[in-house]
Amino acid sequence: EDSEQRHADVEEKVVKGALTVAGHVVCTLRSHVPDLDISQISQGYACDRDEAGRLFEDSRPTIVPFVEMLDLSIKSDDEEDE
Repeated sequence: EDSEQRHADVEEKVVKGALTVAGHVVCTLRSHVPDLDISQISQGYACDRDEAGRLFEDSRPTIVPFVEMLDLSIKSDDEEDE
């Protein structure tokens, strides 16, 4: 049961982190492109999986510093208070 709880806790933090990053990306885009139709994001990629992979890899040099700027941590809330 302890293992199941740890799994649930990690999953919750992963989802929370993904939502945080996605939110920052959308807000950053909207700050530069105010008339951006963000509803397109929920439609997914407008290309096949291979092209999406290439787009991702081409974006990596921008993505890495962006994520570092977010200063995310895997520490639990209790550890951060110490």
